[in-house]
Amino acid sequence: MYRVLVLLLLLACAGPKGNSPELESRIYAHTNGLIPRDAEIQISFRDNIEISPSDLADGSGLIRFTPALKGRTSLRNSRTLVFTPDELLPTDQEYRCRVNMGKVFKDLKGDTRYGFRLKVQPFQMELSTLSLSPSPGGNSQLQRLSGELSFPDKADQDWPAHMLRLVFNGRPVTLKGQLSSNARTYAFWADSLERGEEDRVIELRWSAREAGSSEQGTRSLTLPGTGVFRCLQLTERSSAPQQFVLEFSDPLDPDQELTGLVRLEPAVALDLKREGNRVVLVPRTRMSGRVQVSVAGELRSTHGTSLGEAWAGQLDLPEAEPGLRFVGQGTILPSGDSLLLPIESRNLRGLVVSAIRVPQDNLPQFLQVNQLDGQSELYRVGRRVWWQEFALPAPGERRQEWTRHVLDLAPLARRFPRGLYHLEAFFLPGHSLYSCAGMIPEPVLPGPLAHGENDQDYRAFLDARRNAAVQQGWSHSDDPCADDFFWSWWDDEPTRVTGRNVLVSNLGLLASSQEDGSLLVGVSDLQTGRPVPDARVELWSKDLLRLASASLDAQGFARLANPDAGLPTSWRDASPLLVAVRGDDRIFMKLDAASRLSLSGFDTDGVGAEHGLKAWITGERGVWRPGDSLFVSCMVQDPQHTLPAGHPLELELRTPLGTRYLSSRQNMAASGLNVFRLATAPDAPTGHWEAVLKLGGREFRQLLRIESVRPNRLAVDLELEGPLLAGRKLTGNLDVHWLHGAPAAGL
Repeated sequence: MYRVLVLLLLLACAGPKGNSPELESRIYAHTNGLIPRDAEIQISFRDNIEISPSDLADGSGLIRFTPALKGRTSLRNSRTLVFTPDELLPTDQEYRCRVNMGKVFKDLKGDTRYGFRLKVQPFQMELSTLSLSPSPGGNSQLQRLSGELSFPDKADQDWPAHMLRLVFNGRPVTLKGQLSSNARTYAFWADSLERGEEDRVIELRWSAREAGSSEQGTRSLTLPGTGVFRCLQLTERSSAPQQFVLEFSDPLDPDQELTGLVRLEPAVALDLKREGNRVVLVPRTRMSGRVQVSVAGELRSTHGTSLGEAWAGQLDLPEAEPGLRFVGQGTILPSGDSLLLPIESRNLRGLVVSAIRVPQDNLPQFLQVNQLDGQSELYRVGRRVWWQEFALPAPGERRQEWTRHVLDLAPLARRFPRGLYHLEAFFLPGHSLYSCAGMIPEPVLPGPLAHGENDQDYRAFLDARRNAAVQQGWSHSDDPCADDFFWSWWDDEPTRVTGRNVLVSNLGLLASSQEDGSLLVGVSDLQTGRPVPDARVELWSKDLLRLASASLDAQGFARLANPDAGLPTSWRDASPLLVAVRGDDRIFMKLDAASRLSLSGFDTDGVGAEHGLKAWITGERGVWRPGDSLFVSCMVQDPQHTLPAGHPLELELRTPLGTRYLSSRQNMAASGLNVFRLATAPDAPTGHWEAVLKLGGREFRQLLRIESVRPNRLAVDLELEGPLLAGRKLTGNLDVHWLHGAPAAGL
């Protein structure tokens, strides 16, 4: 018995066994720290791995958890294992994960178990909104209470209903609610809360005991009595732009002008909006600190009841949160002496920018799972080549406003030319100018500033900053004075990150599918706008098989035939990749549904080509008189060369009655443009004549207007001898010409 007890005691006291350096060197990254309930556990390796389907099956022992966890193991890509739990994980549960590395790398010897710990984050909740409004139907005698609960993690379907309890006038009331699709917000409401002669109290109580948490709280509202018009509360709406909401017991008189009745101090330019029983104040400049909203007693409800006494409320607003954002949405940046990328900051004195480069040769692989602006599986095809901490100029009094800066990427592009750069910009606690505990940091970031050129140095920099942070919990994730605002405790990564992909290229690419299945491609120079004749275009399948290629003509165009031979589906279904190449410059375009331009904003009227042949008929005027000459031009487009050179054309002119008047024949010009010189008799009938072009067994038609009235196409010049005055005869010269230059006599 003594030996057994000693053995159990030793096992109980034994901590987690450290991983050997050999195993650590094979692991690139894995999920760690606090994780959400719906998290996948990922293990990424530095080298490609080969695992048999039997090793991925349940019970193979490839990945084990303590306590036991049911789920399935799969390969995300050639270097990443993913374990997906069958159900949501229990809150606040700690797991120990062990990976049998011997099944991944056959050359490993000895103990091949790699271990790490995970913990599911504790459940937390927050009452985001709570408000009163007239019940649907507009009856202000009956009120609706509505609100919203927010959770940092997914909630079970039946949790929120057990968390809330509503008491109205001393009696419990049933609440209705709906959990959002992502299970992170719960909207609830209660209808038909009847107003009495006296004020009644509404009390909302909540407790998260159902979710295994000790969080609880109470919130009360007063429902005014019948006939009482009162301001209930003043709140700040979480939105952009900044908004303040005044909530009243009854809907407001829609005909009453609000200007002058609702005031905001400090006084700023203000927009007022009426929303039922609410007034929304939208200041045109962002406000911080203490603000006061006052309402005059003359404000009326729809029932004609006045507020009676003036009302005033105040809010203590935090200053603008630190923020960072790239400007615009483009991805392609033309090369030059400088490559300037605009970025805007607010309430910051510094930031960190890093670049992950996808080499030009790896871009087809990158685009297998991404658009040009995507960021999936970046480390499969790219690596971090540069990162740097920057100090921003002191913003002065405008620190709470967005300030624009520019990043010059030219040094980066010169050192690592050609390819796509995924830029990430973020800020950490030391970069913030947000005033905490009444103190504002120095406006200039002190040195030295960190920088590096590889992922190891970058991770070491983040780890050093992360280890100095203090975790306070999800409830502080919106507090710029807490480290939780800057860090994700799930994966130890910065949370205030904005990203942008940049592809340095001078080529612009346009592709249009044709009715015959071919692809018309145009390439232009983005710096000059001129066509690029000295380039070629290539079409690649999704599995990187070259399907077609062509050189551009002098106008910068090329046509690629439909390359469906040898493919199970047409190129439209295979989502191929179009590449334009000029020297070492390349531009890429995915030919999938997501990349197509919507035609809803374009005029798409026209006539489709039949059998690849198209013709257009026009004249030198819009209307002719009987006896005039008609110069009718016919333009023929035959890109597939279905007609032989010099093929005969016949143009037939028909009267408004449809009878044949005359016809003329020519051989088709090499340029595709033929001009027919026709004429009508002075006594020819007027109306809508028809020009019919007969070509290769097809007919093309165009209406021609021949009218007896003189067309009003005149150039008129009137010169008066003096000023235009009432009661005075004026004389002058009137000079009239037809627009083609001949004098307009006999008018």
